[in-house]
Amino acid sequence: MKRIEKGLSIEKLANISGLNDKNIGRIERGEKLPTTFYHEIRD
Repeated sequence: MKRIEKGLSIEKLANISGLNDKNIGRIERGEKLPTTFYHEIRD
């Protein structure tokens, strides 16, 4: 099961933070971005 911290989906996080496709891919791999502390949690 996958989720984003704070309950934000990848798409919503991208909209809020203005992330591009490259950074969305980084989120999917669970990497922390310099612009946000949100990252994927794998249960």
